[in-house]
Amino acid sequence: MPVVTLTSRNVRTLRARKGERTEYRDNTLPGLVLRVSPSGVRTFGAVYSIDGRLRRFTIGKTPPLDLADARAKAREILAQATLGSDPQAERQALRLGETVEEVAAAWLESEDTRHWRARSREGFETHVRLRILPALGRLRLTEVTRAHMQSMLDSIERPITRNRTLETGRMLFNFALRRGLVATSPVAGLSKLREAPRTRVLTDEEIRTTTAAWDRTPFAAWWRLLFLTAARRDEVLGLRWSDIDTDREVWTFSPEQEKSGAHRKEARVIPLSKAALAIFAEQRERNMSAGLGGSPYVFPGPDGDRRGRDAPKNTMNVLRGMRPDGTTAKEPKRAKVREQLIPGDVRPHDVRRTVADRLVNDLGVSAYVVDVGVLGHAKPKVFGAYAPGVPLRELRGAFETWASELDRILGKGTVGTARRKKGAKA
Repeated sequence: MPVVTLTSRNVRTLRARKGERTEYRDNTLPGLVLRVSPSGVRTFGAVYSIDGRLRRFTIGKTPPLDLADARAKAREILAQATLGSDPQAERQALRLGETVEEVAAAWLESEDTRHWRARSREGFETHVRLRILPALGRLRLTEVTRAHMQSMLDSIERPITRNRTLETGRMLFNFALRRGLVATSPVAGLSKLREAPRTRVLTDEEIRTTTAAWDRTPFAAWWRLLFLTAARRDEVLGLRWSDIDTDREVWTFSPEQEKSGAHRKEARVIPLSKAALAIFAEQRERNMSAGLGGSPYVFPGPDGDRRGRDAPKNTMNVLRGMRPDGTTAKEPKRAKVREQLIPGDVRPHDVRRTVADRLVNDLGVSAYVVDVGVLGHAKPKVFGAYAPGVPLRELRGAFETWASELDRILGKGTVGTARRKKGAKA
């Protein structure tokens, strides 16, 4: 746990390290900590020991809580602990009257959630912040009924978002149930909606259209690398220079860095085509020109840190002909006319599906090589102990074959360049 002297300024500027939730211990008042999550949420807490066991007391978020008030509250908590009482245990004894917002904060700080990967935490925190708390946050935990939950879920249009919110709510109330804060869960009996599997793949013309559109933005190289590596959007956004070996022409990342890594339990290797290597060389020049040459990330933010997984979202909305926040004007006559440059239903993950579809159905690459090697999915259990991994040479052949096909689609000799068009707008 890093030790710093907390100030009113660095309380607002300290960042989560390596995309993971980070705690900073106050040098001025030992026992006061500031926890910073990857999503930017900042929470003061007090850490103390009772009977040899480390205990944690959540003080509150900043803002609205300021450093002076947090220190004052921490001194009070630490004084109680020194005299032998346990403030956290006393708080838990009173939790039957707490609100959903207070219990949600405790849940996200608890041992139940500390094993989550950074990306998973970001997703769950988003469902809590944007959907559960606005609808239920001010209710006391014991006041929430199944009707409340159903009403909240009915207000969510997309089935996949509704289902993820339902699962988040289920975990939250199971946390409360295990601790005796509620007698029954209001989520019990609620079921998921059927999710139609997404099958969208891009045609040759759509590949050309979308790539030309993204070439007008700062995310041109990111979009082309999605096609050339078939990696997930945030895997490419979080790519570090240390993950790339230009001599061996591979991109290697550990199990902790990707979605399927926990199941596969081994590093994933993506062979880099000549076109992909050319784009990396361009991106390095671009970073140097922008004064970001010292950043460890291939696609750093303005301050050199890692970009969030939704960083391209505003740009994508503009390319779809909408406002950056995804809304459209309610008064068309007075609204700015926005040109739609890409189909409104295209999503970044469709690129991955398109690459897999073309490799299997058009280029004759085996489904096993595509699924396990190209897409990086864990091997099915029936194959886990018997089927070998995909040899690097065979995998490289698949990526080079696809790079050649992509070059044919985009125009001979153009796939390996993502230089932003002069005068193009973000």
